[in-house]
Amino acid sequence: MRAWRGLPSFQGDSQFSTWLHRIAVNEANRRLERDGRARTTNLDDAPEVADEPRYAPPAVAEAHELRAQVATCVEELPAHYRAVIALVDMEGRDNEDAAGLLEIGVRNLKSRLHRARMTVRGCVEAMMR
Repeated sequence: MRAWRGLPSFQGDSQFSTWLHRIAVNEANRRLERDGRARTTNLDDAPEVADEPRYAPPAVAEAHELRAQVATCVEELPAHYRAVIALVDMEGRDNEDAAGLLEIGVRNLKSRLHRARMTVRGCVEAMMR
């Protein structure tokens, strides 16, 4: 609804998708502030590969376990780290696009992304011990 109402204010200075995504990010941030807590996406709800067998050989079981650990660690990240992980690593956006959506510089984005990845890595390593 915010995008529909704000459509007359779209000036065309950026791509429409970037403008729309920024509205979505702003709305998500508003809801997080209003709720006073972070909502997270459960990566286990993602669709599975259709050709995956019904049984789980050791390698598949380990991959599922690692995926669950990474999801848990990402959910524990502060919101500003989760945002860069979501845009770059999950959505596949390039650094310039992600920085524009978050309204931060590319250097800041790279720094946050590195810190977020290192935090997730440390968390997963701690869970494996």
